[in-house]
Amino acid sequence: MTPIKMKPKTQKLASKARKTRFRRCFYCEKRFKNPQAVRAHQLHCSVRRLKKQAQTAIKPQPPQARPPPESRPKGSIDDLRRRPGPDNKQKKRLLVDSLEQVQLVKETARNHAVWAWIIARKIASHAKGCTKPEEWFQIYQDLDDIERDMGQMFAALRLDRAALFRIYHQWRSVMDRWLQYQTQDWSDDRGELKAEGQVALQNDETLLNEVLSKIKDLLVAAR
Repeated sequence: MTPIKMKPKTQKLASKARKTRFRRCFYCEKRFKNPQAVRAHQLHCSVRRLKKQAQTAIKPQPPQARPPPESRPKGSIDDLRRRPGPDNKQKKRLLVDSLEQVQLVKETARNHAVWAWIIARKIASHAKGCTKPEEWFQIYQDLDDIERDMGQMFAALRLDRAALFRIYHQWRSVMDRWLQYQTQDWSDDRGELKAEGQVALQNDETLLNEVLSKIKDLLVAAR
């Protein structure tokens, strides 16, 4: 009689554990009767889906290519907003020249105020019909304000549109009063302008208009 061979107990336990492992979902640890049932379950396992979604969210996304810049027609609003300011040498030189002429006109206004004061105090008979010292001094004060604003722009070599807009209107006011006072001071008793007064008035008007033209150019060039 042939003896029956017995398998070792450890070999039986290992085989049983292997079969049990193949009948269990390693995502949710749920047990099934056979490996086919496990594979059918894993297609719809909720734990498996959640893990897959988490891995996809953590995975870094490749960098997206930047879209090509849109072509804009020349002269569009964006181009006007990005128009370069008065940083070139020509505009800086124009600012310096304007400031020097304003200082010259301011000094002339101070001389007019001093002579008006001397005439009013020392030669009262000639003061009738002439411009009062206070009026020339007010022009001097206005020119001092203009010089201060232009001096600040000169220190930074940058144009300020708001300041230039204010300077433009101040200069127009100074011009009107200046020419009015000069006409009044150079007129005789009959109200007619003297010959030498015509030359002086013409020279003053030329200088004032020249400064006004430069202020306009600076205002247009400012940002």
